[in-house]
Amino acid sequence: MKIKKGRLQQIIREELTQVLSEQADNDLDTNDDGMISTDELEAELKDIKDDLNTVDFVDVETGEVLFIGAGTRRGIPAAKADEFIEKLRISVRSDDKAGTERSIELSKADFEKLEAHIDDVYDSPEREKAAAASKADQERLEPRRLKDELSQRAKVAGEEYLADNPAANLDGVAMDLAASVLYSFEPDEREELLYQFNGDEYRLNLYAAESM
Repeated sequence: MKIKKGRLQQIIREELTQVLSEQADNDLDTNDDGMISTDELEAELKDIKDDLNTVDFVDVETGEVLFIGAGTRRGIPAAKADEFIEKLRISVRSDDKAGTERSIELSKADFEKLEAHIDDVYDSPEREKAAAASKADQERLEPRRLKDELSQRAKVAGEEYLADNPAANLDGVAMDLAASVLYSFEPDEREELLYQFNGDEYRLNLYAAESM
């Protein structure tokens, strides 16, 4: 039986849609209508193609290589290569492409110019972002801040319990409340608090209970 070209393309599209849907856990259904349209499939295929495309810039003098591509560590799309060349007025020594891989040879001066541009525009902001995140984590995990926050949360927990139970007192429930308060912290925050009490969870809970 002969299959017309249009029907064959339809079969391939349907099979590919099914496979990609299973692998992506239906992430292809971007508009959440329960179906995967041709446009959604084509968008996914374009993303896959973009991820596969890579460009390596080579310093012809040292052999040093600078990689770009959506699937590389920097995540710079390979399509940016021509923009870099034009914007920085780089002279290309050779430009070869094999499949999804493109190799561009540059002089040492142009390679360093490109490297400096990528560092300024892409790498430096990422380093600054990472440094800011690290600083924020250090401040968040600062022992004195955590202990003060624990005391404050424990105090509030005690007040709320008494407000809900006017005839009660905290003597029999303080340690249980303290334990529940501790679990309102992030795991790494609890770990740091526990470290401040030499790993003694009872002392840590007692500290919180005494803040009520």
